[in-house]
Amino acid sequence: EQAGKVWLATLAKVVLENCELHVCAVDPNGREEQGVITTHFVRPKFWRLKLVLNLFYPFFSPKDNLIPQALEIVKKVQPDIIHIHGTEQEWVKLAYELRNEPVKIVLSIQGVMSVISRKYTAAYSAWFQYTHIYERGGSRGLLLPRTNAHRYRAAKKAAAIEAAYAPYVHYFTGRTEWDRQIAKVWNPNAVYFQDDRLLKPAFWNRSWKEVAFDGVWKIYTTSADSVFKGFELIAEAAYLLEKNGLKVQWTVAGLTKDTPSVRHAEKKLKHRFGRGLRFLGKVGSEQIVDAMLESHVYVMASHVENSPNNLAEAQVVGMPCIATDVGGTSTYLKNEHSGLLIPSGDAYAMAGALQRLFENRTLACELAAKAREEAVVRHDVGRVKGQVKHTYDTLLNKTR
Repeated sequence: EQAGKVWLATLAKVVLENCELHVCAVDPNGREEQGVITTHFVRPKFWRLKLVLNLFYPFFSPKDNLIPQALEIVKKVQPDIIHIHGTEQEWVKLAYELRNEPVKIVLSIQGVMSVISRKYTAAYSAWFQYTHIYERGGSRGLLLPRTNAHRYRAAKKAAAIEAAYAPYVHYFTGRTEWDRQIAKVWNPNAVYFQDDRLLKPAFWNRSWKEVAFDGVWKIYTTSADSVFKGFELIAEAAYLLEKNGLKVQWTVAGLTKDTPSVRHAEKKLKHRFGRGLRFLGKVGSEQIVDAMLESHVYVMASHVENSPNNLAEAQVVGMPCIATDVGGTSTYLKNEHSGLLIPSGDAYAMAGALQRLFENRTLACELAAKAREEAVVRHDVGRVKGQVKHTYDTLLNKTR
């Protein structure tokens, strides 16, 4: 949410000199507001009923059937450009509905649902998704227990929508060679724009310095509660390091010991679940930076990513980084140059890469310095603003 606010603020500063910016979002309780940015809200049909039904079983998405209302807003506003952020929801259908209209539609590629839906089974089988209890229930927001099946089905549904409607998009923005290639698969004649992302000020204001070794190797990761984020790799790599006699403290922000993906990993790994794990839960940017500055190495373990903000944050802070070689990660981190890349799903490679940086602190610091050097250029505020302005100026000057 905060990242979204930063990005919208950037759009406002860039385009509002000569343009009107309207933002449309899903919020059943939202009310249109006019100002520097005019906000519009769509209200899915029967959303209250769907929310009640989802207390028992999550068959009913409260965020679907958005397009008729979105088309009404388009008719009212008459925009020159419609900028769709991601294919996780069904906004991409607008590309088909408005295919014969003069409005330019540009899709900013976030995650690629066609790939994400497949990565749900990268570490856990489909059987596991449908049988292991993900959320325990018994709360005001959820009465009955549920498995991860509802998220798995939702990802596959989003992937089907993406595959059907992304080919109607003529303009894409992205940040990595991976999403550039995927845009050309969706539409070989599409135009692709490089639009990098801004990072929160907290990651710019402080920088990592080599941390003294006090008998414990300190590792840090920012993650989210999704089975494709690779927490089971972290837990098993911690075990492998401990088995080799190393004392580690692996701090993970964004998760707790009761988070479903943590319980997934415990069930899968059993005795191979590392003991030196420290969970911060959901914390703010300043607390994340505090944890980074106390750690020796940053690790990203995901089975799929496009342009991982968490990795970019560690690079701007100037940490030595290890990441799985998935999706667009190799655009952000060059192996043996600005960090170490390891194969997806390989806990042994992860543990081995960590041991290498523990043993060679000179190499770790050299990789960290190069990562920061590249990241501060990639995420520079002026550069990003220039990219956004170039994208909109180009679209406004195109006849189609």
